[in-house]
Amino acid sequence: MLTFTDDQLRRKVRDELGADTDMPFLSFPDLEQSVRDDTRALRTSPLLLKDIPIRGFIYDVHTGRLREVV
Repeated sequence: MLTFTDDQLRRKVRDELGADTDMPFLSFPDLEQSVRDDTRALRTSPLLLKDIPIRGFIYDVHTGRLREVV
């Protein structure tokens, strides 16, 4: 989630819904780095076989194209 930080989302929920939450929204400032982190976590997971290919992509909502993150 690039648009808001977790703190901003908590304030928005409080201001608009009147509810307090400490829920992690898992926001991130850098989409490509987030994809790299996620693919690294999957590649090193003991729950997956090592020969399973793992790739990460970013979907462009404007063009409908996928861009692979290396």
